[in-house]
Amino acid sequence: MQLTAAYEQKQQHFMMGQINEQLEKDLVDISLDIPSEQGSYSILAEVRRDAEDICKSMGFIMEYGTEIVTKFENFESVNIPLTHPATEMHDTIYLNDKDSSGENLILRTHTSSMQNYLIKKYGLPLRAVVPGRTYRFENMDASHDTMFYQMEGIIIDKDISVAHFKEMITKLLSAVLHKNVETRMRPGYFPFVEPGFEIDVRYEVYNKIT
Repeated sequence: MQLTAAYEQKQQHFMMGQINEQLEKDLVDISLDIPSEQGSYSILAEVRRDAEDICKSMGFIMEYGTEIVTKFENFESVNIPLTHPATEMHDTIYLNDKDSSGENLILRTHTSSMQNYLIKKYGLPLRAVVPGRTYRFENMDASHDTMFYQMEGIIIDKDISVAHFKEMITKLLSAVLHKNVETRMRPGYFPFVEPGFEIDVRYEVYNKIT
């Protein structure tokens, strides 16, 4: 028994020696200068960054706000009456919590919920942009989600016209598309927006006009 135990101990010692020797041979020097792969922005992040940069260059204040707002901030403060269908639970995501005054809390359905806050914070004249996530109660499928990104600009000043808006939107789209583009404005109906416009962009891709 003693002979067997001594043999097994010697064998184990020998095997450990071999393992340690192999580990020393395979030692990786983590301080070596090995090229590493760098990540990249997603397409959505790139578009958002380009849009924010061009707006800042045009003198806009950038405000992101909070994604959880009160029912008042989201609707009544921007002249959407509480009788509007958008305030119902089938369109808006309501939270169980309330704010300190007992007001219902919701996930903002648009970045317009920041308008009232911006006017109070900065006063007039005002030029600001609010980019960020917004939420709607949607049945999710390949083309619909409960969350989407929105970017809203607000200008309150004297002597501002549609011509100023067209120039700014053309600069913004040119920056996002990385190419000078032509734009065309068409009248469009959007609730609570007057005047409302739809924007067409003339853009050349692979020698084809789109």
